[in-house]
Amino acid sequence: FPLVKYHKRQGDLDIAATPWQASDHAGEHDREVRFRRILGGIGRPPSARTTKVQRCRAFGRHGLVLHGVYSMEDIPYRDCFTIQDRWVVEPADDRGASIKIRFELDIKWSKSTIFKRKIESSSKSDLEDFYKGYAKDTAQFLKTAGREPKETAKAA
Repeated sequence: FPLVKYHKRQGDLDIAATPWQASDHAGEHDREVRFRRILGGIGRPPSARTTKVQRCRAFGRHGLVLHGVYSMEDIPYRDCFTIQDRWVVEPADDRGASIKIRFELDIKWSKSTIFKRKIESSSKSDLEDFYKGYAKDTAQFLKTAGREPKETAKAA
């Protein structure tokens, strides 16, 4: 299920993605996704310009790993951190008839701030909701495309 399409369903605006291109690392491909994320809420701006740089590496029938680094504009303390995620897709059984997806998240701090816990909490909550929603929409997409999904998604 296309990630750009899911961003549109989430209400994100000004979405643009570069095509996947071979990176400097053998077997890896990179792209950049830019969008304006709708935030809202108390103490938060209504939206934030976001850039997500992704690197994908496939391991044949063993699966793939997708790394992402998010940077955001228009939010307080944006210069203090970046968000990194990793999607690990692997076979759920020996036959390769189904897959499992694991989402991992890390916030890297470059400066300290008294709002560190609040930023970590809201970022983690927002991204876990994003991952769960993406997994659900992907399953629905596969179901309507005539391919019954058998994958499981889990946020780490």
